[in-house]
Amino acid sequence: FGGVREWTAQQSRCSAPTPRPQRPGHPLSVTVAPPVLRQQTQWPVWLVVFPDRGQNICRFNPALARINGVLWLAPRRVRGARDMFSRIELWRFDESERKLRPESLRVLELGPHGYEDPRFFAHAGSLWLSFIDFQFPRPCRESLARLDENFNIVERKEPIYGKNRATQPEQVGMEKNWTWFSHDGTLHLIYQMHPSHRVIEMM
Repeated sequence: FGGVREWTAQQSRCSAPTPRPQRPGHPLSVTVAPPVLRQQTQWPVWLVVFPDRGQNICRFNPALARINGVLWLAPRRVRGARDMFSRIELWRFDESERKLRPESLRVLELGPHGYEDPRFFAHAGSLWLSFIDFQFPRPCRESLARLDENFNIVERKEPIYGKNRATQPEQVGMEKNWTWFSHDGTLHLIYQMHPSHRVIEMM
């Protein structure tokens, strides 16, 4: 990227947050039964069961995107509680049978580090993936990859903004949870929402 342009808008004062439920017996404890997920959204909801569940594998924080008419699920995967090198998997979801197709499983080849929190987005006619590049004990950083039609990595970009740097050894602090989007042919990101709403244009 050749540079950045920044927009910042001050957030209005929010009302006081709702007290969080406390453990039973706590002076501030409240009994709250959250509604089932199907009652919280108008979108279709179903349970996704991975074929290899129960094999000391944990998957979470997935991306979900419809690409060329097909629904794909891309979770972060770790093996056991001490696995510091997450991988990003890709599964095809069969909507008619409401299950994952195990023959579609692949692990995205991003490099030797740990990779977390994938998010797909479209920009300039191409499919992109944002993700976290993590090399313990260094702080994590934001990275981007442009993918081809077979989900192979065509190009990687390391955006330099905030504490993000071009390489892991240069990283000066943690950066994650950037939200990327394309607008008028230019790549943008939402850097933060509070206390100010900050949007960055990558030039």
